[in-house]
Amino acid sequence: CSSAAAAGASADASIVMVGMRGAGKTHLGESAARALGWECVDLDHLYVERHGAIMTAVEQHGWPVFREREAALLVDVLRSRPQRTVIATGGGIVETAAARAILAAHWPVVQAFKPIEDIEAYLSSDGSRPDLGTPPREVYARRAPWYDEVSDVDVLIAPRESDWGAPQAQLAALLGRVRGTAAAAAAARPYSFFLSLTLPELSADRPLPAAIFEGSDVVEMRVDLLADTSTDAIRRYLALLRKQSGGRPVLYTVRSVGEGGRFGGSTDEYLRLNEVGLRAGCEMLDLEAARDGPPMRDMI
Repeated sequence: CSSAAAAGASADASIVMVGMRGAGKTHLGESAARALGWECVDLDHLYVERHGAIMTAVEQHGWPVFREREAALLVDVLRSRPQRTVIATGGGIVETAAARAILAAHWPVVQAFKPIEDIEAYLSSDGSRPDLGTPPREVYARRAPWYDEVSDVDVLIAPRESDWGAPQAQLAALLGRVRGTAAAAAAARPYSFFLSLTLPELSADRPLPAAIFEGSDVVEMRVDLLADTSTDAIRRYLALLRKQSGGRPVLYTVRSVGEGGRFGGSTDEYLRLNEVGLRAGCEMLDLEAARDGPPMRDMI
């Protein structure tokens, strides 16, 4: 969203959830609402109450009419419930420029990120959802930049996650930080320890043994050493790291060649990589003083 929208919003501003169909927006939204003592509104369910079955409406009036009504419904809900409501949107809410503008003007908007292969598996097993006629992977490729454009933070679901407790706890902690209501930090201790992971990847098939995290207060993620530094790959790694480390705080590091690391890209790319960690709620970012300047200050 715009910095003006964030600056002008209160801690009780309604939270909007976006993300692909099957990513868990409603599930996470309901969990967050219960934890906050708020109400949860599912925009698709509200649409059905007001206009009838979605696919019937699409067959009768076409997708443009549905999208227009959907955007109008989002405006109505944000106006009537500006505070203390979690709003779960449909996966296609970002398909129109009008709806994207509405979302971009609001704060906070949370993106639920789930690996696309898990979404494909889930949708193929769920016969209750209408077929959109396009493979989910193609739909995601089109929508992914829009989800990033309109959202402020990301809640990450690990590959093949079956325990929703972890992403629910992650979302609660993330919301506490962005809303300024997080619990006070623990009292300082004489010593603290962190574990630096220098692995090129993490795998759901070969999880790290819990014993390697014992005694560590923080886990450092060396992004510059990853084999794949695309946004989605980093999000997968982060989700797995949180899961396998038992939810330990993450120190997110992109170390440049000149500082002893492997990152050799531009400052713009350096900031892009760090923004992934910032949006995901990493507790600490190790930023290089040599790159200080207006772009970095705007990011943080």
